[in-house]
Amino acid sequence: MDVVFETYRRADGRWGWRLTHRNGNVVAVDGSQGYERRIDAENIGWNVVSGCYDVMMGGGDGVDSEGEEDSAADEEALRPEGG
Repeated sequence: MDVVFETYRRADGRWGWRLTHRNGNVVAVDGSQGYERRIDAENIGWNVVSGCYDVMMGGGDGVDSEGEEDSAADEEALRPEGG
């Protein structure tokens, strides 16, 4: 897998999320917002990474760039093993 999704405790005590490429480059982050609960950071992060956040907010149509419906398999492909 080329990317790793993780949640972490920030210096300000809030939870954040990030998507990091195997070369160490951070690909996506929570935008410095931070979350009170780890589960909130994880859920929002996964929704953004999988493209579901845009759909939830009314910005997407639930169809990927190839015209196929988004699926749980797409999200599962991004999750680290045991995650």
